[in-house]
Amino acid sequence: ELYDIDFKKDDIAFYLKQARLAGGAVLELGCGNGRISIPLAENGIKIFAIDNSVNMIKLLKKKAKLKNLKVIMGDIRTINLHRKFNLIIMPFRVFQCLLDIKDQFRVLHNIKRHLTASGKLTFDVYYPNLSILANFTSDEKFDSKNLYKDRVITKSHRNIKIDTAKQVTTTAIIYRVGKKIICKNIIKM
Repeated sequence: ELYDIDFKKDDIAFYLKQARLAGGAVLELGCGNGRISIPLAENGIKIFAIDNSVNMIKLLKKKAKLKNLKVIMGDIRTINLHRKFNLIIMPFRVFQCLLDIKDQFRVLHNIKRHLTASGKLTFDVYYPNLSILANFTSDEKFDSKNLYKDRVITKSHRNIKIDTAKQVTTTAIIYRVGKKIICKNIIKM
């Protein structure tokens, strides 16, 4: 639930425009709970949405039952759909969740296998703040405040560890109602 109120939505129009320009079905790698897949499907785009998280796939299937949205549980490094796409998308830093260079190359090879000759890969990555990367840890930083189900939920983050050699940051994402922590996730990117 927190994922829906927290993450950006300003890229939906961008991905919808790319899908319309490409024509045909779209493959989304790392679809999560459907933040992009659902709006594309609701706008008539046939979309194949892949994720390896059981929880995210369950949320996506619960939220949307659209004929033109095919939800697939799978590993984006190895899955083979035996078809080609004019557009493959990886919204919201999916590529940066691949922490190993070998995994990154495996995904790129798999993308090539699924793209048509003139197809496009469209993805985004985090542009790092060098002052954050220069510090091995950071104080907790406020990110956002949202109203959800009659509760004000605040989100903050704190960098726990930065591996400069591997270019991986370990970050704690903290959600609170008042001063009470309701969820704390540790992520690596």
